[in-house]
Amino acid sequence: MINLKQLLYESSPNKIFVSSWLEQQGIDRRSTYAYRKNGWIRPLGRGAFVKKGTIPMFDSAVEALQTQLLLPVHLGGKSVLSQRHNIDHFLRFKKIKGELFAPNKTVIPLWFKKTFKDEYNLVLSDFLPNELGIEIMEQADCKIKISSPERAFLELLYSVPQKTSTKEAYQLLELLPTLRPKLLHELLSQCKSIKVNRLFLYLASELKPDWLDPIDINQINLGTGVRTIDKLGVYNKEYNLVVNSVGDI
Repeated sequence: MINLKQLLYESSPNKIFVSSWLEQQGIDRRSTYAYRKNGWIRPLGRGAFVKKGTIPMFDSAVEALQTQLLLPVHLGGKSVLSQRHNIDHFLRFKKIKGELFAPNKTVIPLWFKKTFKDEYNLVLSDFLPNELGIEIMEQADCKIKISSPERAFLELLYSVPQKTSTKEAYQLLELLPTLRPKLLHELLSQCKSIKVNRLFLYLASELKPDWLDPIDINQINLGTGVRTIDKLGVYNKEYNLVVNSVGDI
């Protein structure tokens, strides 16, 4: 059993402590209250604490969701490509909000939503398996789960055209020459989004990268019927898409 004083001493300065997790470590509410009253910790909303003088960090909060609450969440999409894998077509003067992906019906605690409301967008979806294509990144004394470049790009396609244009998606794919075909094949063959599968293959077929050849298209669910990505786009017969042309970009 560990006491709260020892835990505070051994932990990184920016660590966030979830109340339920502290109780699981044998630290009862009486101890937590005493340390709060004496000013050693302060509440971060209801259900979480930080050390006195600490500015709560987004990565530390994500780590707490993942390791203390064991929520199936990870950072992914465009924000991970840009900020974690350094893949971006544009020089951005404004920081992209983190994209937190989680399965449908995942409940994010209120302390997290209130504290970091301006730093992230939540995407609830089951279109990809939870753990496939997930990596661990260590940054600023935190170890958090993020999407690999392969998964992050498919998550980006999930936001086309609402948050990302077809053109931008194609330009970002051009910056990903070393994608792993085996992982891509696993992701695409288990992807439940017909739109994502078709759009990815369309963009890749226009780019014609080396990593496309090993992917067995016959094992990827392309569904039936026409899918409209861009209302003013042109019809692509091969993938049954109405989509903006990218071949002349």
